[in-house]
Amino acid sequence: MTELLVELNQARIDGEDMAVVLDLLGDLATEVEPAQQRTTEHGDGWVLYIHWMSDAPVPAALATGLPRAAVRIRDYFTRQGKVPPSRVDLLDADRTPLMRISP
Repeated sequence: MTELLVELNQARIDGEDMAVVLDLLGDLATEVEPAQQRTTEHGDGWVLYIHWMSDAPVPAALATGLPRAAVRIRDYFTRQGKVPPSRVDLLDADRTPLMRISP
């Protein structure tokens, strides 16, 4: 079962970027897949939205690993000369915020 869905943001993430993001998150969940954009951007910068699809509580390994992954995602975008996400939000399946990370 897919545990994490990463929202596509066609203005900010291309196919190569998404592959890197999925790889960086792959150690934190059983299955990580891209998903169509569900949320809209507001304000400055952009937010990378990740959805926790399980009804179970967020595992400790994900809660502690996601901030490190967010830093690595920011660093990847910076190295590519692209604007990195200003924040990474982990949402549940109903889009309720579970974690907000500002790398």
